[in-house]
Amino acid sequence: MAMKNIVMRAAGARLLQRGGCSNAAALRGPARWSSSTQTGFTVSVTDDDMHDAPPPTMGDGGVTPFLGVKPADTSPALESCMVSPDAHPTWKLFRLLDEDGHLVEGASMPPSVSAEEWVRMYKAMVSQQEMDTIFYGSQRQGRVSFYMTATGEEAIHIGSAAALAFDDPVYAQYREAGVIMWRGFTKQQFADQCFSNVRDLGKGRQMPIHVGSSEHHFHTISSPLSTQIPQAVGAAYALKQEGRDNVAMCFFGEGAASEGDFHAALNFAGTLEVPIVFFCRNNGYAISTPTHEQYRGDGIASRAVGYGMHAIRVDGNDMAAVYAATKAARELAISNSCPVLIEAMTYRVGHHSTSDDSSRCVPTPTSNPYSYSFSLSLPPRCPHRSPMRPFHQPKVPLNRRDQEVEGGRRPDQPVP
Repeated sequence: MAMKNIVMRAAGARLLQRGGCSNAAALRGPARWSSSTQTGFTVSVTDDDMHDAPPPTMGDGGVTPFLGVKPADTSPALESCMVSPDAHPTWKLFRLLDEDGHLVEGASMPPSVSAEEWVRMYKAMVSQQEMDTIFYGSQRQGRVSFYMTATGEEAIHIGSAAALAFDDPVYAQYREAGVIMWRGFTKQQFADQCFSNVRDLGKGRQMPIHVGSSEHHFHTISSPLSTQIPQAVGAAYALKQEGRDNVAMCFFGEGAASEGDFHAALNFAGTLEVPIVFFCRNNGYAISTPTHEQYRGDGIASRAVGYGMHAIRVDGNDMAAVYAATKAARELAISNSCPVLIEAMTYRVGHHSTSDDSSRCVPTPTSNPYSYSFSLSLPPRCPHRSPMRPFHQPKVPLNRRDQEVEGGRRPDQPVP
C-alpha cells in the first residue's frame, strides 16, 4: 500500500509518522475513491478535510508535537480550539432512484447488473415480504412462539446480499433473513427453524428466525444485542491473516450502535486494519426508543471519522443504491484492507417483533408523512416508501438503454 510520510517538526526533533488504512495517510490517489472497473459503477467519497490536507505549517504556537493525533497547528486562542458539532458538515445521502422509480438527476444504474438480475432481486424482496406475512400470521395463531418481520427494509438485505461474494462470512443481527434467503436458504428451512422440528439445523436450541448455516456462510443469529460486531472483526482479522479476497459483513441496527460492543469493535477494526463492512440499518427506532433519545450526532455514519474509517450513508429503500454502495465498500475494504461503515436510512414498517406494539411509540399517520397503519393480524404496509415501489414503475432503466419502452411495462418487468 502506498503511504505518505509526514514530517513533523517540534522543538528541534523530527517525528516520522507512517499511516495505515485507518490513518489519514493511507489513501492512494486523489481524495475520491470509486469501485473497480469490474463493478462498472462509481460511488465517490470525499475526504478532503480529513485526508488530503497538506502537512501543517508553523502556526502561532508551532506544530502539535504529540503522538496519537493528526498534525495540526497550535493556537493560544481558546475559541479557535473549541470545536462545535455544528462546525462539521452534514453527511450526504447516496441515492439513485426516487420513490417512483425515476433516476435522480445525474444518476445511472450499475451497468454490471443485468435486467434478469434486477428482476431476481425484485422477486427476492417480494418473497421475503410474503414469507414474513405468513410467519407473522402463524405467530398470531399460536403456531410459533416468536417472529420478527423485515417489512420496509427488504431493499437493504437483498441489495447488500447481491453485492457480496457467496463465501463472504455474514454476521447478522436478527432482521436479515433476506440475506441468507438470497444465498439459497429455502423457505422450508426457515419453517423448520421457526417450528424447531427435527430438520432444524439448530436442533431446536434457538428462538424462531434466529437462523444460521455454515453452508451459506451465515453465522447463527443470537439474541443479545451487538455481540456479533466484535466477533465479525475477529473473523475479518482471520481473513486478513489468511490473505483471502473476502470481507466480513456485519449487520446491526442503530440501537446496537449505542452498545459498548459497537465502539470496541470499530476501534479494533480501525487499528487492526481489517477487511470488514459494518452495515447499520437506521430505521429510526430501537424497539421503542427514537433516535433523538439515542444520540445527538449526525446519525451513525459520522462516527466513522472518529475511528479512522470510510463511511457511506445510503437510501436504504433504494435497492440499486444499496447494491452500488455495498459493492464499492466491499472492494475498498479488500483492496486497502480496511473497514468501511455503511449507514442505510430506512423505515421499520411494522412492530419491532411480535412481542411489541409499535403503535405506542411510532408517530401516527397524521404526524408521519410516510404514513402506515398497524394491524394485529398482518404486518402493516408503507406504500409511499416501499422498497418495491420503484421497481413497480415502467421507467426503471434495467440497463437496456437501447430499448425504448412503449405502452408502459416491458415483458421482463414483474407485475406489481
